[in-house]
Amino acid sequence: MINTFICVFGCKDTNYLPFNHLPVTIFFHFPHFCIFHFTFSIIVVPFSPFFCIFADEMMITKQITASNADEQIRQLYETAFPEEEQIPWDDLMHLIGEMHLDFTAYYDGDIFVGFTIIYPRPSFSWYWYFAVREELRGKGYGQQILSDVIQRYKGQTSVFDMESPRQECANIEQRKRRHAFYLRNGFRDTNVYRRFDAVEMTIMMMGEGTFTIDDWNTLTNELRQHWTWN
Repeated sequence: MINTFICVFGCKDTNYLPFNHLPVTIFFHFPHFCIFHFTFSIIVVPFSPFFCIFADEMMITKQITASNADEQIRQLYETAFPEEEQIPWDDLMHLIGEMHLDFTAYYDGDIFVGFTIIYPRPSFSWYWYFAVREELRGKGYGQQILSDVIQRYKGQTSVFDMESPRQECANIEQRKRRHAFYLRNGFRDTNVYRRFDAVEMTIMMMGEGTFTIDDWNTLTNELRQHWTWN
């Protein structure tokens, strides 16, 4: 198998640098020689004072609609998120067309890996759901999917929420790792928080501008025009 890798030199502090802005040199490594090549699918593995980005072939994407959403996608959706954070599946299928949601599934060959659901808006796009199959987590797929989403929405302000890393809870280390993951990819804290029952959520963003609780209220009011909840 051909090994593909990218070396980035002279970057001593990569914690808050968006990877897609870094100078890179990409190699295809054969047993006895190297040639230059380029790819768009990358996984960042930091070291100091330099780090390597191991590249792989870009995953296949598929736009999901109510007519082609299959049981694998539904099962991941209904198991990856707490029930209180889910929109009922049939209602979600209706919202795909009603709200023009960008529902994208990702495949490594014929293997279903995960999906993203994004609500594109004029002032900012909302990264609504992002999930990778449990047995495939920790293999770099999440980074590849997020890299694709960032590239597709490049130049636009993007916002999402996640479980707050400041709340005392049983999965605090997991929350901190997720938070650090998004910081490394160029997102920043907005210092806007909200709650689902006992779970505190923090809102992060990428791009110009700020995000306030008024923006959150505008977003939820838009959703209520298409779907209501208690």
